[in-house]
Parts: sequence; C-alpha cells; structure tokens
Amino acid sequence: MSPLHIGAGRDSYDMASPVLSSDVLSSALASVRVMMGKKDGIDEFLRMFTVSSAFPYDNENYFLPRPNGRLNIRVKNLQESEYRKNLKKLRYISEPIWKQLAKGEMVEIDQDQLHGEFLIAKPVKYYATPMKRISNQRVSVPRVDNKNATPFMFEWTFFRQGETESGLYCLLDCEETVKGEIVALFKTLGSLGIGSDKTIGGGHFDIEVDEMETPQFEGDAMMLLSTYIPLEDEIEELHLSASNYTLIKRGGFIAGSSKDAFKHLRKKTIYMFDTGSVFLTDKAIKGTIVDLSPEWKEDIHPVYRSGRPLYIKIKMYRNDE
Repeated sequence: MSPLHIGAGRDSYDMASPVLSSDVLSSALASVRVMMGKKDGIDEFLRMFTVSSAFPYDNENYFLPRPNGRLNIRVKNLQESEYRKNLKKLRYISEPIWKQLAKGEMVEIDQDQLHGEFLIAKPVKYYATPMKRISNQRVSVPRVDNKNATPFMFEWTFFRQGETESGLYCLLDCEETVKGEIVALFKTLGSLGIGSDKTIGGGHFDIEVDEMETPQFEGDAMMLLSTYIPLEDEIEELHLSASNYTLIKRGGFIAGSSKDAFKHLRKKTIYMFDTGSVFLTDKAIKGTIVDLSPEWKEDIHPVYRSGRPLYIKIKMYRNDE
C-alpha cells in the first residue's frame, strides 16, 4: 500500500536491497511476536515454518527468481552476442517460462519479452514493470545542532495500485496448526510496516492468502527460493565446485528490538547463500538458525537469523550439453 525501502546493509540510503529476503521476513515476524508479549521460545517458533523471499507479481502474473548460472534461452532472430547482456540483467522470470527452464527445456522467446530485470510470458512492446525504484533527496537534521543539515538520497520501491495492481508475494511452508498464527503476524506486520521509515508510512501492506502446490520436477539439482545457512555437515553435500551460487552478507542494526536502548547496536554479520542459488545435489537440506546478538556491556536478548531454506528441485543447465 506504500513504497518500500529495505536497507542494503550500509549507512547510505541511496541504494536499497533489491530483494525482501526470507531471513528479513522471518525475523520481522518473530519481532512482532515478541512485541505481542510472546518473548519465549523464539528459536522454536522460527523452526515451525519456512518462508521464501518475496517475489513480484503483476495482476495474475507471478514471477520467480532466475536460477543462478547460464540460462537455456534463445531469442528469436538474434545472435547470442546480441542478447547475452540482456539475459544477464534478468532477476525475475514469469512462472510459465520458469517452469520450462526448471524442467531442463530450451526456451525460445521474443525480444519484446525482455524488459530489464523481467522476462514476461508473452511479448509486449511497452511493459510497465511491477516495481519502480525512485530516488529523492532528503535532509538529515541533527537534533542538537540544527545548523549542520546534511542532504542525502533515499531510494524507494513503488508498486502499482488500482485495476493493474502489483506487489510482492512469498511462499509459506508450515503445519496447519501454526498457519493461523503466522498469517495473523503477517497482518500485524503489514499494519506496522517493514523496512525503513515505517513511521512516515513506508513498507505498509495488506495481505491475501491462497493455496499453491509447489511443482515437482525430475531434476538433479535444487534451487533456493530463500536465503540459506547450511549446517556444517551439509556443506560437502552441496558440491559447491559444480554449483552456481551467490553469497550475501547479512547484518545491520537491531531495529526490531523491543528495547530502545539496543536499537543503535549492530548485529554480528554472517554470509548466507542467496535466493536463486543452484546446488548440484539431490540431498535434502535443513539449514540452521544463528544468534547474531553483539557483545555488549549488559545482557542482551538473542538476535536470531533464520537460515532454514525453502527450495525446489530443478534440472541444472550445463553449457557442455
């Protein structure tokens, strides 16, 4: 319902994170739960569900993240050298085409299906993407000395409203017994807002809930739909030398703390496997939850980061095939 800014793990606001990651969502839900008085058993709560990162939708068109690595896509009437850079820009792929790629099929598309970060299902000459990023100038005014105001740029991500609405969706995997609580937490989170500048209306949303059956493919690899922190004994099973993956650094301030005195503190940092990473393995993975609370002069509550993955089996595309 309002623009969104997710911090990119730096002090500057001129660039936002391009993705609302699963670990941010799960931590936000846990923070709301604590705010509602349920302070105990947060790590057990985070083990009750897995959630994907948030992906864009456009009316009834849903997008999924592109698999890491080279895409088995050809553009009609063009040489590979003419469209290779456009394929590298892709971040999101329309669900029907994504399913073809996940099954290991070669996909031939029209040039008018490529629109920046998006690969859409049908050719459209002019396509209004689900998300639009806009930077505007703002001013930081010190509370002590109003004379030393500092201008800075702030990036917002906007979504369409009305008949051609767009927004974000995520996939939730949980037992039916806890679904009601998690949906209620999502609704509360929407009213409170997520990301930066919630107090002036940033990151406020409403939710709709629907059932979705995850497609099952005969594949030799798995693709992350979330961020992931592996258990130590899982790393060898990932066959990293033959996989296509991206690492992302997670950290930032303890903005969701119930105690104001802790909100200026920075969490410990950790690297996670990012959404879209593809591992050449057929082994099930569980991931883990870590405590990123910093060392401090007084006792501080745990700051959990969930790295429990949501993933799907796919057929990995190899250039030598």
